[in-house]
Amino acid sequence: MLEVVIIITLAVLLVVIGSVEAQTWITANQATIGWDASTTLTSGAAVPPADLVKYQAWTKRGADAPVKVGSEITALQTTITFSAEGRYLMGVQAIRYPAGETVGQPSTITWSDSTDVVAVPSRFGIVYFLATRNPGNFRAP
Repeated sequence: MLEVVIIITLAVLLVVIGSVEAQTWITANQATIGWDASTTLTSGAAVPPADLVKYQAWTKRGADAPVKVGSEITALQTTITFSAEGRYLMGVQAIRYPAGETVGQPSTITWSDSTDVVAVPSRFGIVYFLATRNPGNFRAP
């Protein structure tokens, strides 16, 4: 009986460890992210055809507060350029503007480390590092 408990415990640990390690970190100074259109309301009903849905991109670095990237757009992708070193999660938020309204109704932010919404192959983030300056005092031996 003890062997069965140990085997089950090890199996659970492997699954947990595997899911923690499933995030991919991509080293880049710029990344283009994309998403599917938000076509339904939280009730499950379709977004009315006369309504406008825009999207807001976000980044988040560690425990820092999320930062908006650019302004709201109707496109289903955007390019983000980084200027400070760090590990960044990407986020996107849908903002619904009911017909005739000028104030949008935002969804929650979907983050690139969320297993519920990230496309295959896995969760992801962007790592950005500054390059060093060119070597100085360059000369022949």
